[in-house]
Amino acid sequence: MFNVLSGSDDDDYVFFESLDTVDINILPDKILVTIFEFGSRITLQNSRLPFTILASHVCRRWRNVTHMTPSVWRSISIVDPLNLTVPRFCLEKAGGEELEFYLHARDNRNIDALDLLKEHSNRLYSLSIRADTPLALFVTFAQLRIAVNAPCLKRLEVYVNANVRQLPDIFMDRPPALSHVRLEGSTFGFGSGLMRGLTSLILTRRPSGLTLPSYQAFSEMLLASPELTHLTLDGVLPDIQLDTECIQIELLSLVSLELTIPPHYESIDGIFDIITAPNLRKLKYSSNWEPAWMALDLVLPVLAAKFSGLQEFHVAITSSEAFKEHSWVDSLLFRAFPELRVFILDAFDDSHIRYFLQVWAEYGTEGNAVLDWEGIYFEMLWPKLELLVVRAPFDDDTDEPSLDGLIEFLGSMRTSFGLPFDVKQGYIFEGLGREEDGQGREEERNIITTRDRLAALAARGERPLPPPPPYSTVQATGWERLPTGMNDPVDTLQDE
Repeated sequence: MFNVLSGSDDDDYVFFESLDTVDINILPDKILVTIFEFGSRITLQNSRLPFTILASHVCRRWRNVTHMTPSVWRSISIVDPLNLTVPRFCLEKAGGEELEFYLHARDNRNIDALDLLKEHSNRLYSLSIRADTPLALFVTFAQLRIAVNAPCLKRLEVYVNANVRQLPDIFMDRPPALSHVRLEGSTFGFGSGLMRGLTSLILTRRPSGLTLPSYQAFSEMLLASPELTHLTLDGVLPDIQLDTECIQIELLSLVSLELTIPPHYESIDGIFDIITAPNLRKLKYSSNWEPAWMALDLVLPVLAAKFSGLQEFHVAITSSEAFKEHSWVDSLLFRAFPELRVFILDAFDDSHIRYFLQVWAEYGTEGNAVLDWEGIYFEMLWPKLELLVVRAPFDDDTDEPSLDGLIEFLGSMRTSFGLPFDVKQGYIFEGLGREEDGQGREEERNIITTRDRLAALAARGERPLPPPPPYSTVQATGWERLPTGMNDPVDTLQDE
């Protein structure tokens, strides 16, 4: 059984339209195939059995669907280069499909795996390489550079768990026309031909000792991809000096931008000054450095002017230390972005979430006794907002208003106007994430769905709550919590 979801093909998120459930056994094969293809793709780097093999052992129907559909086998994972039995089986089932390869390169143990990859390189669509040592990386690149011809390759990802400042060229004669490049812990060089003509570019975890790119190199890298729609820069930001003559970098196709500000980066205002992206719809701003959040207040007028069509704003405070010098975000944040649909808050400390939510609650209700409440509400509190996501420890026992109370208050306030407003909460713990990304582990907590709350009120013949008074004088009431439990992992596979 599963919840019915809706969303357009262009959205990365979906909303719970209702709590109605549908028997998964009535799903058509086409939908199952889509699920299996997606599952095999997102679990490509797992060390367990491939997703499709697991799915094929659930029941007779799923086994028949998987074994009759080559496309669900196209994601080939080699996590142990000495054991190629499962990858060869998946290759056989994939038939002539374009392939997505993931290789975890090991020191001096990659010969057979690389031979297998080279044998099928003419139909490679996606190639991901992970290396734990410089030796494993350079040996792998050297062998691939000699023999690989990948005319169909569109996606290239390289993950390095070592300090490698610049990667060697991987394609000598005929470099493919890539559309997506992700480099973690390394770079090809900002002028590399592999980083031209892209639609998606992700640069994360800048190697220690690698200097920041100059404005000129940074500008040329971005302008080499005029169709760029997604850009992630995690610590890989331009060095903009006061005497640097900068012109606007126009990214007319850019829809999604993710920035992680490293400690002691002094050009935060400059990065937003030089980028023009009139079609930007998603922005993520992340840092573990307190001055970066003080700088956010200073650049808010620029963000509001340049990105007025923003629909999703994601902030991630990746430090567990409480802010010392800055108590609240500027209220301008809640007057900006009139088209905002999704607001996401991630933090390792509850006080960082309160840094945003308490201002939201207080400024949203300020003066409602003498001014037009509805006018203030629509001006200040993002009238088109549909989803608030909060991920935090939820363990703060201070005398400050609790996160639960703030969230319930904001929900009741919006519910009183009959506006859609869903809240998704999750626990997040610092340092318990995956080893390779260092992020906190997250567990789903609950989902509060305003649409279902309003439907329940209507069914009982009740009306929504009236607008609440200021938070300081009332505790939020009438906000129903809809708990959702964690699914237990399947310990055994059983065929019908």
